[in-house]
Amino acid sequence: MNSIVSAKNEYVARKGKQLESWNSEINAFEQDALKQKKEISEIFRKRIVEARARYLEGVKKLDEVKIAAGTTWEALKADTENAFGAFRYSLDQFKANF
Repeated sequence: MNSIVSAKNEYVARKGKQLESWNSEINAFEQDALKQKKEISEIFRKRIVEARARYLEGVKKLDEVKIAAGTTWEALKADTENAFGAFRYSLDQFKANF
């Protein structure tokens, strides 16, 4: 049982750091949006809102993993990975377009 808890804790810590990093990237994009012309800034803001929504979905999925008992966290892992993958894709697309 300890190895399950340890694996879960390591997974949560790793994904938590990833979320922190992505949150910093979104914050940097927001600062860039403030410096852009109004038309571009509106596009930035829309993309930032979309990125924040995906970020919050990742936070929610990770919270579900945190409270999962025993081996049930492993069942939630695929959903969490999907949410993180969607967010990463969204962030990469955002960077590529701006």
